[in-house]
Amino acid sequence: MGSLAYLQSVQIRNNSLSGIFPTTLKENSKLIMLDLGENNLSRTIPLWIGKRFKNMKLLCIRSNKFSGYIPNKICGMSHLQVLYLAHNNLSGGIPNCLNQLNAMILMNKRLVTSIDLSNKKLSGEIPRKITNLNGLTFLNLSHNQLIGHIPQRIGNMRSLLSIDFSRN
Repeated sequence: MGSLAYLQSVQIRNNSLSGIFPTTLKENSKLIMLDLGENNLSRTIPLWIGKRFKNMKLLCIRSNKFSGYIPNKICGMSHLQVLYLAHNNLSGGIPNCLNQLNAMILMNKRLVTSIDLSNKKLSGEIPRKITNLNGLTFLNLSHNQLIGHIPQRIGNMRSLLSIDFSRN
């Protein structure tokens, strides 16, 4: 991809791309939308992702073959409104730092704020701090190995339109 330093949107959805997360994107800090969904990308989500993509609003890497855990660095993307990581081979817990995604905290009806972490091997409890995301409208944690109770304060999330915790 070269050095496309001012590129703001990359949409390479539904191809037969294989290999790892494109490291050439590391040089671009202007990206606000990245859709690499429905490919055959593998290995781990890079640790530099949150540090380099601070202005990212949409990150879709669903339906690939990424493995490992969801890095806490992903929470460095404070402008993130849409996060789709579903249908990968990710495992481990849900990062507690998700409550730091400021764009999902603000109750701005013009923002579509969505988290899809379904169809993974995520384990542990649903972080209570996820209920701090007052602007969140869609939350899908289905088809995982989550345990424990649904956080009580989830009922206080007034913007939440859809929630799916099925098959845990």
